[in-house]
Amino acid sequence: MRRLLAALLVGGLLAAATPARAQLEMPQAGLTLNASLTVATDYLFRGISQTRERFAVQGAFDLEHSSGLYIGAFVSNVAFAGTNARQEVDFLVGWRFEAAGINWDAGVIFYTYPGYTGPPGLDYVEFALTAKREFEPVTLSAGVYFSPRFTGGTGQGFYVQGGIEVALPFDFTLKGTLGYQFIERNDRFGAPDYWNWGIALSRPVIGPLSASVGFYGTSISRSECFGGAQLCRPRVLASLTAAF
Repeated sequence: MRRLLAALLVGGLLAAATPARAQLEMPQAGLTLNASLTVATDYLFRGISQTRERFAVQGAFDLEHSSGLYIGAFVSNVAFAGTNARQEVDFLVGWRFEAAGINWDAGVIFYTYPGYTGPPGLDYVEFALTAKREFEPVTLSAGVYFSPRFTGGTGQGFYVQGGIEVALPFDFTLKGTLGYQFIERNDRFGAPDYWNWGIALSRPVIGPLSASVGFYGTSISRSECFGGAQLCRPRVLASLTAAF
């Protein structure tokens, strides 16, 4: 389960593709604003469709201080079967810093679904720690995410993910990700613990626009996926991102 309308924020490793970003710097205040707007053929969260395999419009922003402290937000349309959840608005606060040659990001993500009036528990909080190290032309990344009360009253949730990005000729970037999601109450979640993976190719197009296309999937079979839904099946996802 998860996301309706636009992706605003930098959660580090949660995005299916790396969006282009514009920066507005305010040196006197020590602040930098990043923002982006994305249109995608689907909204995948850890390999599972949040829009029932429909288009997603997403926006993201974060405001970072020179100390590394930042706040951000993410918004996207969602469509969960049997619910009136139609949008996801997430908020993020954290600290980015460098230690031992590694870029770290420690933060808290608040997932909310304004307008949802079903059973309580859809909203949840996740604590995240991600790390990134560059070895030109390769960038390695890893992240761990923990929720004491995962979405839908499913108990504790724990997610670990690794990724690799490779800069290719002609401004192309190849990105691969592999993650594993643990859910304490699988009976309430509607699916077992699972692996998710993806591989994508992205490139700047023109001006502030960049395009990405990738192939994503999970280890969940159709019979195990939310009562036989196709939300967990492998699929191609394409997106177009504008930085502003």
